[in-house]
Amino acid sequence: EQMRVNVGGTFNTTRLAAAHWIDAGTGGRLLNFGSEAGLSGVGAAVAYSASKAAVITLTLSCAQTLGAHGVTCNVIHPQADTRMTASIPRDQLPDADRWAGGEFDPDHVPPALIYLASDAGGWINGCILAAFGYEVHLYSLAGRAKSIYSEGPWDQQALERSIREVLGPSLVG
Repeated sequence: EQMRVNVGGTFNTTRLAAAHWIDAGTGGRLLNFGSEAGLSGVGAAVAYSASKAAVITLTLSCAQTLGAHGVTCNVIHPQADTRMTASIPRDQLPDADRWAGGEFDPDHVPPALIYLASDAGGWINGCILAAFGYEVHLYSLAGRAKSIYSEGPWDQQALERSIREVLGPSLVG
């Protein structure tokens, strides 16, 4: 169900909007809703995390494709006090005191959305932004962190040794 709603719904509306913007030649602003769960995963919410990861990559792919048509495509991660967060005990939320003080009122999310949708925000394409309380965050995109090379096909033992010695310190953070 999570995949059908989050990925299928986002894909279908994106496809129709993209066709309209391309046919009309007017450009546009695609804003899809993601979640930090799509970047780092949440063990208790595997389907939700996977669906939000798909929304992120769908949007970033659209940014590459639709940018030539004047369409900007960005992901926004809203974090606000909603029915979903109300089901989480307050002491389990990050920065619990900030939640209790009303900082995460849903009314604090729209300014970032409005900026991304406006002409003023038309220079931003292919970004992941978050609106959390009184903060706006830009997320860096995943990229290659470290590489190991061989002069030919890998020997299994040489590969294992290189992974431990070269990549290992980066993996144990």
